[in-house]
Amino acid sequence: MLNYHYAKMYGGKMILRFDDTNPLTEKLEFVENILTDLKTLEIVPDQISYSSDYFKEIETYCRKLITDGNAYADDTPADLMKEQRDEGIESKNRQNTVE
Repeated sequence: MLNYHYAKMYGGKMILRFDDTNPLTEKLEFVENILTDLKTLEIVPDQISYSSDYFKEIETYCRKLITDGNAYADDTPADLMKEQRDEGIESKNRQNTVE
């Protein structure tokens, strides 16, 4: 609601973005319920987007970051990654080549 009112107050746009980072597991009912609730509150977004709309662009940026040496891919299991991060242990994947 705040985003909507700030957009109207300052002449901006209210962009409603659904974070469907894993679209295969997302449930359409949540999207429909949010849209219904907003309609009930007379909130009409100027634009609706989904994270998945930008997957190709995000992939391009990720590949560039990796190629430029500013990021790396890491397939360490989440629990081990958290443990290593908490202990200040560098991931074994950090020094992998781009290839």
